[in-house]
Amino acid sequence: TGGSTTIVVDGDNRLVDQTVSLAGTLLNCSGGPTPWGTWLSGEESEQTAGGAFTRHHGYVFEVDPLNPASNTDPQPLTALGRFAHEAVAVDPHRGHVYLTEDAVAPAGLLYRFTPAQLPNGLHTLRNGGLLEALRVPGVEDLSVYRTVGTTLAARWKPVPDPTALAQGPIRRQFTYVDRTNRRAPVTHRGPGGGITRARKLEGLWWSGGKCHVVSSFARTGNPQDWSVAAHDGQIWSYDPARSTLRLRAFFPRNLAPSGAGVDVPDGPDNLTAGPQPGSLMVAEDGGGTQHLVLVTASGQKSVFARNALSRSEFTGVTFSPDGGTLFVGIQDEGYVFAITGPFTA
Repeated sequence: TGGSTTIVVDGDNRLVDQTVSLAGTLLNCSGGPTPWGTWLSGEESEQTAGGAFTRHHGYVFEVDPLNPASNTDPQPLTALGRFAHEAVAVDPHRGHVYLTEDAVAPAGLLYRFTPAQLPNGLHTLRNGGLLEALRVPGVEDLSVYRTVGTTLAARWKPVPDPTALAQGPIRRQFTYVDRTNRRAPVTHRGPGGGITRARKLEGLWWSGGKCHVVSSFARTGNPQDWSVAAHDGQIWSYDPARSTLRLRAFFPRNLAPSGAGVDVPDGPDNLTAGPQPGSLMVAEDGGGTQHLVLVTASGQKSVFARNALSRSEFTGVTFSPDGGTLFVGIQDEGYVFAITGPFTA
């Protein structure tokens, strides 16, 4: 019920070939590219073996787009943790792998994996390393911030059990507050201690020396949403050189997504580096009509495209290496589009 397909097109975007490049996995989500030309695909699942499932799920797998023979025996990259994976981004200089977790009750975490050896090719991430989770001192939940430019100190804490088998789901291995009953929240102490969470951690992309991170939305009126505050969409930028996390863009809640606010985007999801320096192209998964949104270096937003077919979200937004074609999918219908430039300011 999961996997990936590799689509090959020529310089004029004509279909050359398409092959199944990963199979036997469960609920694969957005993943991300590596500096050495492969793709990391993560399972958005915490399913353990038992019954119809012969293996544990919730891992990252590496896909080789150039040599199909490399993909016939997929092996999970267990050191990158077992959790509900969303996206992956790799620091090409330090070798760090960043990973988002899209989960609730409690909300997921932003992870950093430090390889034991600097990865430089297919399967080199199999050599193990250290998995950590983001901790902003004194901050339980990133949902309390709404002001673009807010900058926070970022630290990293080791994950007690990356397998999520002996000590349960990773996000519950750290201290969390159950807010099902908001009048009487209950604190659960985890062996990992205090941590910083964010609701619906979605897209990741490395560009401009930073890792850009999406927290899609928080709804404190939902009993399963244990966020401290409500927000509709945040894009954060983590700067490893300064060990800081900066609120890059904020998407206020759209109160009329099917009326006057039909073209006002709210819930950001996947993202990629945009066509102008410092910009980002963001796929929306919010209320009402769905859009592709261009976010400038200063955090200004403008609608680039609209899904006029359905209410389904845009997914997998990415540019071709030469920047001349924007590829994007529509999730429910399963369409993949190639949008050609040139893309001007």
